Amino acid sequence: MIMPSWALYPALDDKYPSGISSKWIQGELRGRLGYEGVVITDAIEAGGLSGFGTDPERSVLAIRAGVDIILAAARNVSQGEAIVNALVTAVDSGALGSSTFSTSTARISSLRNALSSATT
Repeated sequence: MIMPSWALYPALDDKYPSGISSKWIQGELRGRLGYEGVVITDAIEAGGLSGFGTDPERSVLAIRAGVDIILAAARNVSQGEAIVNALVTAVDSGALGSSTFSTSTARISSLRNALSSATT
């Protein structure tokens, strides 16, 4: 049997890889390094993440960890719909705070405005 591989850095987080780890995203990237920009996942369906649930479950983990945009690269509309539904369910149930989305939306809007200004 082939086991999936993923990059775990046990000195900081021995449970989650950096792309879905709040210790990495909130603690290191945003906290210690002071990064205030948009964070985008690698392909959420990456084989190395298979040990962390389905694409929708991994997406909830990523957003909870502090990611702003989920890259769903399977070229499958149903993948995106399942992810959106999982995120809505997570917010509705309280598993994800609505403030998480407000903060992400502000970062994404800021990036979008900066890009629009740069091209005009």
